[in-house]
Amino acid sequence: MPTTTEMKSTTVEADAFRPRLLQMKDVAEQLGVSVQRAYELARTGLIPVVHIGRQIRVEEGRLRAWIRDGGRALPGGWKRDP
Repeated sequence: MPTTTEMKSTTVEADAFRPRLLQMKDVAEQLGVSVQRAYELARTGLIPVVHIGRQIRVEEGRLRAWIRDGGRALPGGWKRDP
């Protein structure tokens, strides 16, 4: 049977590998855009999302990597094709 110290160590290790999933309001805040714009970025596939049923979340590490790598633009640039 594991000791209390071993159990705490295992819990800490498991927490270290658990990704933090952000709500869209948090994503919007980090990107400096409105919540509506954050949802639009998710809907168009510009930011990496995780679907949990009907809810949308963004894994914090992937968002940071996306920002660090310069993000992505809409195909065709700023002027979308109708």
